[in-house]
Amino acid sequence: MTAEDGSVRGLLTAVAAPRSVYVDGYLDDLRRYLESTAPMGAHR
Repeated sequence: MTAEDGSVRGLLTAVAAPRSVYVDGYLDDLRRYLESTAPMGAHR
């Protein structure tokens, strides 16, 4: 189920538990990629 389904349940899931919308590890991989491509000095 995704928010793209247009269902109320999908929308509520995307808002209340956004991590459950993505496959395991996707957001961590995305964060690592963005950190590796950030301009120097932009890392926290």
